[in-house]
Amino acid sequence: MEAIPPSAMETCSNGQGHGSDELAPMWVMEVAHLLAMTGKLKHHQALKAEGLLRHWSSGLFTLFVSHQWLGRHHPDPNSEQLRVLQGLLRNLLAKTVTIEYDVLTQFFGGTGPKAELDKLVGAYLWLDYICVPQLVESASSSLAYEQLRYVWSIHSYVDRCALFLALVPPCIHHDTGVPCSLNSWLDRGWCRTEFWCKSFSTRSKVPIVVVKGEDSAQYMTGLSSLRYPVYSGMFAVEDDKAACSLLVQKALMKYLSMLRAAKNKTAYRLYLSLFEQMTGCENKKRSMEEFLHDFCFSEPVGQHKSLGPVVCAALSGDHELLRNLVSARASLHARAPGMLETFNAELMPLHFALEFRSQDLRVLQTLLELRADPNCSTLNASSPLSSCRTVDAVDLLVENRADVNLGTTIAQLPPIHFAVGAIGAPCEVVARLLELRADVLGGGGGVACSPLHNVAFSGDSHNDLRNAQLLLDNKADVNQRCRPEGIFRPIELMARVSSRCAGRSGALVRFFGNLSSTPLGWCAVFGNEGLLTFLLRERADPEIRNNRGMRFLGESGRSFEIPFRTSICWRADLSWSAKLSVLLAGANVGVSSTFVAFGAKGAGKTFTLLGSLLRPDGPGPGWIPHFCQRLFARLQEADEPYLIGVSMFSMHREELRDLLKQRGRGDLLRLKHGVEGAGLPDLSWHAASSPDHIVELLQQGLASIQVACTDMEIQSSEVSAFFQLHVSRFRGEKIATSTVRFVDVANSDRTMNPGRRILAVEALQTVVDACGRRGSFVPYRNSKLTQLLQPALCGPMPLVPAADIGA
Repeated sequence: MEAIPPSAMETCSNGQGHGSDELAPMWVMEVAHLLAMTGKLKHHQALKAEGLLRHWSSGLFTLFVSHQWLGRHHPDPNSEQLRVLQGLLRNLLAKTVTIEYDVLTQFFGGTGPKAELDKLVGAYLWLDYICVPQLVESASSSLAYEQLRYVWSIHSYVDRCALFLALVPPCIHHDTGVPCSLNSWLDRGWCRTEFWCKSFSTRSKVPIVVVKGEDSAQYMTGLSSLRYPVYSGMFAVEDDKAACSLLVQKALMKYLSMLRAAKNKTAYRLYLSLFEQMTGCENKKRSMEEFLHDFCFSEPVGQHKSLGPVVCAALSGDHELLRNLVSARASLHARAPGMLETFNAELMPLHFALEFRSQDLRVLQTLLELRADPNCSTLNASSPLSSCRTVDAVDLLVENRADVNLGTTIAQLPPIHFAVGAIGAPCEVVARLLELRADVLGGGGGVACSPLHNVAFSGDSHNDLRNAQLLLDNKADVNQRCRPEGIFRPIELMARVSSRCAGRSGALVRFFGNLSSTPLGWCAVFGNEGLLTFLLRERADPEIRNNRGMRFLGESGRSFEIPFRTSICWRADLSWSAKLSVLLAGANVGVSSTFVAFGAKGAGKTFTLLGSLLRPDGPGPGWIPHFCQRLFARLQEADEPYLIGVSMFSMHREELRDLLKQRGRGDLLRLKHGVEGAGLPDLSWHAASSPDHIVELLQQGLASIQVACTDMEIQSSEVSAFFQLHVSRFRGEKIATSTVRFVDVANSDRTMNPGRRILAVEALQTVVDACGRRGSFVPYRNSKLTQLLQPALCGPMPLVPAADIGA
């Protein structure tokens, strides 16, 4: 939600903002209406007037959509978030996308509830701009107060929804030019309020779904949210901070009552221990009797199947109670049961204290004085040093003989791997570990990866990129391959077999199938666009192959056909969001790439590239317009001089034509071979000043194709079209240049009349088959198509295929 007027605090303080029930009716929209929506998102009053909204009632399967506003006056000025939401919902309804936990959580046994997604047919959704009255020009003066009643009913709305979507695709704020993503969403105080209300929902226990793209959605773990209390979030109106804290406090109290009644002692004790820290209240001092009563302990010693007394006392920040418990012979090394809030890892009291109380040195000092082992670990929990959130906590552990390079867990990884990876430690902590001679290359045994690999786990926030830079400054190898040993070697082999047999595989199988890649390969698997761009800028080599002989864009996970028979194997299991990230990352740092779409007639390959340019009633822009929008946004964000050139040409029966020149006036092109391969010296290039200008040039080229097809009495599906963007970035005296090429290959239908077969497509099949056989001759010169694609097929230019679209 956006900023609320200052009177919000007064409303909440008077008891109107945190009552037990909703203060305003809950309006919802049917998902089918949202999918049919075109253009910009309409506000609540307009949709209500059109009869597209209804009151929520019991029995409606409802989605709560939380998002960050991308403009001051409209939440989504360019409809970027709307297109992503529509695309994801369509994919979920078609069951072409599955929602999973992250790889680490899956490895520790976390599985998502799939049954809920079967109820999306006929579902409804809540989104603030749609379901809350907006202060538009025609609004009455009393609407501001009415809006507050809706805002302070959010907890009730969230509690009624079965699914919570955090809509966080990478975008640029329309007014400020600031990048918006999951990281910025987590910084917003109102967004934190919404997801805390979801975390404390007494009804639906489906985890929060983080939506980054039309085919990229993932469950958020509880540990991710525990690091973001409301009171430390960013608020445009400072009074809202206290008001939102009161809302969350009320929701948490209600949630704790439910947990206690349900006898869920593990979750109850965890959230009760963290109550003051999550709500910003002062720590509560308890006597031994009060502590045992509040936390439902019969005695301080003995075996506990949930969180033990020492863990609860440490999380509560009561160091005096810790001493009393240990004096009563409570165990300092009792393992807590695995739960999603802790990645299902079995942690000990020192782990919990460091993860949630690193700033409270008194608690840490007390645990260490009481002889807590600074090097304790379990099969799935690393040493305590990896959980540190402050530099002082690191120094305190090292003073007590914590080993900086101790390999722990089944993966045999030292603390710095977890610090920069799943834990996402602040860069100050990572810098201190490096000062203490933490190993930046990684040892042998287990996964045998470098810390730089593990940064791909964490994300691409500013802190993650600074951690990556720290590692490189300390001589980490940007091109180091992961070399799995022990049990992880057969796991990798089994994942590759599973990926090949199953076709489309899950995140865990994809990860282990590509385990032996470089950090660049891990970024491609996780769709980590920011880190991928950073590594390419730091001269990461995209040509290094993994154990499967594949580059960071290549993976032999699935076979697909070009026209009649073949078994070429490229990365077919990367999400489209990840593929787009690869193209964007390369274009920003001077790495050229090619996107190839091919398939049978009517499969939708041209529509994939063009979207609404081909069909105005389509759901949104295709890959080319969408890529251009994000490319311009990234270039403008970098605040460096740039130049973008556009060219477009077609190929039919080995005849090449410039589509941006008038037909018959020098539009025929000649192919010339040079040092860098085949080129088109006569091809015209046109400077583009904006995404809209590129769309105009693209439409001009499409019109030229239609004219040519009419003159030659052929179908457009028999013509291969090339659309190229030449990107130049000026950095002082240096120029980074790259070419991004989108290729719509001609019809590959095997049932085509033999007399009208497209020989260029057959030549492409032959070349691809030869590329898959080591040591064999590759007949590139059989067709101009294969000569033009040679750098992408088996050369230095990354290729991103979209094969058998619609199959």
